[in-house]
Amino acid sequence: PDARFGDVFTCQSRTAGYASATIREIINGASCDTDQMAKYMMAAYMNVADGKVDFITFEALAAVWNEWSIKGYYEPMAGQKWGTYEILYYLRGTMD
Repeated sequence: PDARFGDVFTCQSRTAGYASATIREIINGASCDTDQMAKYMMAAYMNVADGKVDFITFEALAAVWNEWSIKGYYEPMAGQKWGTYEILYYLRGTMD
């Protein structure tokens, strides 16, 4: 819980402020995470690590985060763009 978010996910460009937040801070609602993207990513990451989720990998989560952090959206397939809301909706599927 005291590891830094930036140790798990690459924080660049518009998400550089997330890098120094601890995982505990992210899960508890860090001030840098106004849209809760980091919170949902970390929760999904922990569920994958715990074996509760097997339809997404660590690498896929990192790809979503990296593309979103640079472009502000993620393209799950050519011509389809998921903004923050769509990504969060998808990540909710990793939680019970």
